[in-house]
Amino acid sequence: MRLAIGSSFITEAVPMWPRILATLLVANASAAKPFYSADAGQEPIDLPVKVADPDHPAPSWVDALASKPRSSAMKGFEQLSTEHQVEFAVFMWIDQHPGDPEWSLRLAQQGKKLLPLLERMIAREPSDRFALGLMHIVFYVAAKFGLRDESTLYDTMRRRVQRISNPTMKWNGEELIARISREDRSR
Repeated sequence: MRLAIGSSFITEAVPMWPRILATLLVANASAAKPFYSADAGQEPIDLPVKVADPDHPAPSWVDALASKPRSSAMKGFEQLSTEHQVEFAVFMWIDQHPGDPEWSLRLAQQGKKLLPLLERMIAREPSDRFALGLMHIVFYVAAKFGLRDESTLYDTMRRRVQRISNPTMKWNGEELIARISREDRSR
């Protein structure tokens, strides 16, 4: 067999596919070992592991509730305190791929009464990722109800974003504040 370029390769290679396939199957059967060795301390090749935020790790109850069927999770979510609902909604946004905004949108339906709690949580939150997740909920509230009479909230968000050391995350925070301002119904 010669290597060919263009269409002649296809015409010569097609009749060989059964032999190539048989060779691969036999080779795989004889080398039916995993691509890792547990004895050597290697882990199996798998999806990326969930990264735990050292500043705000997800509590075990978040994973337990998130792994329930959707209808059970909804009932469980409604039974949580407002602060725990916020925490769950943020983790569903930042730890799911793609992020699940349903919980944040559901929470934002509470309207402006949620904003003092969000402002306190943003101000004291040590985790940059989690603080930006809280600001996403503020975005939904601003878009639906506006932020009139919440004059300190913008300052709190700006101060929190200024504490972020990662330049990309800081830029995302600044952009999020700009989006909140653009979507704010009361402006």
